[in-house]
Formats: sequence, structure tokens, C-alpha cells
Amino acid sequence: MKKIINNKLFKILLFTLFITLCISINNIVKAAYKDGNNIKINIGEKYKISTSSNVVKWTSSTSGKVSVDKTGIITGVVASRSPITITATLANGNTEEYYVTVLAKPFTSSSYTFDQNDSEYIYINNDGYDNVSFSIDNPSIAKITNQSNSSATLLGIKPGSTTLKVTTETGTYETKITINSTFYFNESEYDLQSGEDKYIYLSNGFSNYEWSIDNPDIASLELSSDYSMSSRLIVAKKSGTATITVKNNLGQVAKTKVRVYVPYTSLSFTQSSYSVYLGSTLKLTTKGTPSGASAKLYYKHYGYDYYSDQSCCTISSNGILTPKKAGTITVEVWDENYNCYDECIVYIKVPYFNKKTYSIYKNKSTKIKLTGANPSTKWSSSNTSIATVDNNGNVRALKAGTVKITANTGGYRLSTTVVVSNPKLSKTSLKVGAGKTTTLKVKGGTGKVKWQSSNKKVAKVNSNGKIVTLKPGKATITATVSGVKLKCNVNVKKPSMSKSKTIIAKDSYRLKVNYYYGKVKWKSSNSNIVRVSASGKITGVNTGTATITAIIKGGKKFKCKVKVKANKVSYYVNTNAYDYSYGVPPCRLSKVYYDGNKVIANMYVINTRSSTAQKFNYITIQLRNFITGKTIAEKTFYNVKLNIAPYKSKKITFKFTGSNVKDKKSILNYGVSLSYRYYYTYKY
Repeated sequence: MKKIINNKLFKILLFTLFITLCISINNIVKAAYKDGNNIKINIGEKYKISTSSNVVKWTSSTSGKVSVDKTGIITGVVASRSPITITATLANGNTEEYYVTVLAKPFTSSSYTFDQNDSEYIYINNDGYDNVSFSIDNPSIAKITNQSNSSATLLGIKPGSTTLKVTTETGTYETKITINSTFYFNESEYDLQSGEDKYIYLSNGFSNYEWSIDNPDIASLELSSDYSMSSRLIVAKKSGTATITVKNNLGQVAKTKVRVYVPYTSLSFTQSSYSVYLGSTLKLTTKGTPSGASAKLYYKHYGYDYYSDQSCCTISSNGILTPKKAGTITVEVWDENYNCYDECIVYIKVPYFNKKTYSIYKNKSTKIKLTGANPSTKWSSSNTSIATVDNNGNVRALKAGTVKITANTGGYRLSTTVVVSNPKLSKTSLKVGAGKTTTLKVKGGTGKVKWQSSNKKVAKVNSNGKIVTLKPGKATITATVSGVKLKCNVNVKKPSMSKSKTIIAKDSYRLKVNYYYGKVKWKSSNSNIVRVSASGKITGVNTGTATITAIIKGGKKFKCKVKVKANKVSYYVNTNAYDYSYGVPPCRLSKVYYDGNKVIANMYVINTRSSTAQKFNYITIQLRNFITGKTIAEKTFYNVKLNIAPYKSKKITFKFTGSNVKDKKSILNYGVSLSYRYYYTYKY
């Protein structure tokens, strides 16, 4: 059955191809004339030579005038009065010859125009045509008064257009005939200012005329001073247009328009500058006096110099600016009397998206803002299964993913990225103690949220997402919204506290019972070593070890062993004198610490010279907290003995007491900075 259908389909296609080929060949045959072996063909037209035998080769004696292809189709290339020989070589070795004359197409022009009542001679290219005949479609407009084998004489009857045809051996050819009226006004429109008058004239001297005007309130017609029937005086009255009609004694009608306008006495743009985006148009608005002014306005634009940027836009006669490319231009306006003039600046800008990327949740909508979009902007989405967009740029998110939203505005294609996310919880995990209240929020969901706890003994949740933890353990809180389940893992921890801590004397640290939210009572085993406040703040008093106890509701106790280290800072000092520049002895801190209310500073003094450093006549030392910049101690020491051999160093101890100690509670372990100035003596 399938094979029969296929055979039928093949036969239909074959028949269609045969009919098409026949029509094509028939069309080619119509373009030429054949008499025996003599053929006439026009330039650019084709003809298929048919033979009764099998042709194996076609040749042309002059292919530059008549070409022939391998199927026997000849083409007229150049007019040739002398026949060109086309030879067909047959399969049996014999040849057949055909003699082709190439003729120019008859009409030398595609149209002819002349006046009514005038005669016109229409000549054709007849260099080989034997039988020529002319005809005209509408003899009421123009008629043929005489014809020959090479021309036709036409007489214009009345205004209008018709078609003249010539038929030759090779086909029928046409040209357009247009007849102009000899009865018309010298101008197609007359422009007058209100109160002005002007004479108007007809084109010929017929004696009988019938004049009329359709709107005499705009302008009136008065006889001319010489009472001529072919002219009138127009008197402009008020702004507007009117049509003047004249009929002559032959029944011919001539019409012209009268435009009466009020001139401007002042003219300006309504704005000094305008902005327009590519793909949109801008109406340039003007204002002027008097309020009823109706003179025509003319516009011109240019760039930085008068002749540049002419191609960036076009401006119509009614002030509609159409931008072509971005840029800044100046636009001029003036009235038709050149009495008034003004100019403005126009900024032509490229449209743009206000954001490069938009984020939206599933099943939500957002509007993509395209600054400079025109009303006919076309929107599209690169993946409509993720997000769709309507003709106003409103995007609807369907599922998680990323799409490109494209706007085609005024021939410009612009794209922005839209990222679609599924709804999510404000938190996906919680690590808290019992008795803690936390509220979860759903971001991006639509509709009502359903809340559920996997273990209500550990944590429960209400319809608003408020979680209350009850006892140590684990539970999963699930929020179902928009068909999506969102989960938060809750881990309720037992109360705990650090079991040990090391601090610096004079330093403080706040202990706390983790995962406990009630009141805590604090105690120290030795307040001379570590003090503890009611809020759990511990402060190192002296070096040593003490235990801090935290007691919570129910009497449960947590202990932390606190070790207090001495409040001192030590520095590594390179005492190689050759590492320092030759000259004054540099000083470097080695160790700083508190000794009761005193501050002790050990310093290395390095002798970089070849003589013995004998003493500091005086040295002023300032120690500062490296973090806060606050002064710890400051003092000037006199006649400090050094006796440091050449290129050696010595550790010198400086003690600060009483008022020389500026800060008795500074944390030295954070770092101490040193500054000093001195006068010294060398022994040579």
C-alpha cells in the first residue's frame, strides 16, 4: 500500500515538473520570432531552439552578440543587423545551422510627456522589424493620427496618462504616455500674510472663465485692474487655506490653493535643551507671538562645527526629530519670512537597562526597566520555561535558572540577565540552647506557609515560623510554600563553659555559660588572683591560678581554671653592632614589666664605634602602649654609666617610679613602643 502511494506521489511530482518546464520553455519561445532557420530575438531575451535529432554540441559564431548554452537556449547580447550563425552538432556527426538577428527593443524611452492639443512623434528602434503595428489603451487621452513601420504620431486630447503599445514579430512592448493640461495656474499654491494681496494668473488666453473660491472668509477674489479674465487679485483676510477653481469655455478646470498665515514677531523653542533616545522620536516644540502666528517653520541641525553630524538625525517640516545615531547636536528654527530665529541643544542617547542583573524568586514577577524604550519595543526571553516576559517588560519567574531578557527597541537589541531562585528560609541551621525563641522567615515564597517540626519535644514551631527550643536534642523545622519544602536543622545544645583560660595580670575577659539564657551566679576561689563580676567578667590581679565557678538554675555548677600570667613583654634583640649604622649608640627594648607600682624596662645599648661608650649624660625614655598609644611611663635619667667596649652591647635597666609611671594598668603583653633622646660621652 505504501509503495503504491509513493508511486502515485512520484508521478504527480514528475507531471508537475513537466508542466513547469513546458511553461518555462513556452515563455522563452514567446521572446523571439522564427521563420525556418531564421530567428529574430531582442537584446536580453531568450529563445529555445528545438531540433528533431540528438544534439551533442552548440556553438555561436559570435558569442559576444548571441550566446548559446548546452541545451540550445540562445540569448540576445548586442544588437546585430547581420545574422549570427548558431551551429548544432548532431550525434551522427551532421550539423544544422540557424541564423539569428539580435534586435534592440522598440521603444527608446519608458515614458513620453507632452501637452494637450500638441502632436508628438514617437520613434522606435526598427533595425530589422518587418511587421510593426501601434495601439493605445485610452484614445480619449491621446490618439494615434498616423503610424509607419518606424514611428507613430500622437495627438494629446486631455490631461491624463495612458499606454502606447507596439507589436512586432518578437512580441508586444509598452511605453507610458502622459498628457499635460494647457490650462493651469502659474503656481500651485499662493502664500500670503494676513492683510496682503497678490495677483494670480492663468496659463493661456481663453476668453471665457468662471472663477470661484471655496472659503471666502480666508481670502476674496477681486477683478484685476485691467479687467483681464485670466487673472484675479487675491485679498488675504485671516489665517487658513482656501481653494480657487476656474472653468473655461472648453469645460477644462484649473485649481490652486491659497494659504493665508500670520507672521511671527518673536519665536523660540520651549526648552533650551532636549533629550531623545535612539529608536524614539522627539517633537520639537516652539512658542511665539502673536498667539495666532501660523507662518511655516524651517529646521536645521549640526554638530560641533556647522557642517558635522548631519547624519545623526532627520527633522521633518513639522518639527519631528528622528535620531539615527548617538551624539549632541544644535537645532535651529526660523520662520518662513526669516524674521525670527532660535536654537537649542538636543542630546541623542542610547537606551539602557537600569540593572545588568535582576534577581527574582520562583512564581514572582518583576518589571524590567529600560530607559529610553519606545512604545513598540519587542521583548523576548532566551528560555521561556524559566521566565517569560510580556510586551511591557514584566517578567514572570517559572523555575530556578538564568535567562537573558532581550529588548528590541527602534532597531537596537539590548539584553539583561534575570536569575530565578527558589524560595529560601532566613536560616537553614540553628545551634542554640533550651528556652531560646527564634523566628524563621520565608524569602520569596507566595501564598500561605505551612510549618512543621520533626521533634516537638526538642523544638516546636507555630504558624508564624516562631521556634521555641525545649530540651537538648535535634529537630528539623520544615516550611512548605509554593510547592517547595524548605528545611532548617535545629541543634539544641546542653549548657557548657570553658574549662580553662589563661589571662594576663591586669587584663580582663568575660566568661559565659554557653547555650544558657537564665541568671548565673559567679564565684572565685581566690580573689587575690582572679576577680569575677556578677556578669562573669574576670580580671587578673596577680600571677597564679584560681577557679571560677558558675551556678545556674537548679544548682548545676560549671568550673573554669584560670591561670594569670605576669604582665610583661619581652623582645628579641640582635646585639651585633655591625647591623647598625656607624654613629650614635642605638637602644633596643629587651623586656618591660610591672614590679608592684614600678615599671621596669631592660634595654640593650649597642656601641657602633671604635671608642668606648662611657655614659649617657642624660637620656629621656618614653614607653607607650603599642595598641592604644597611651603613655605607660616617661622619665629623664642623668649620668647613666655605660662603659661599653667598641662594637659591643650591654643590657641597662631603667626603673620608673612614682609620677613617672603614667599608666599602672596597661596591658604590656599587647606590645610596648619605645622612643628616646639623649646626650652621650665617648672615651677615646
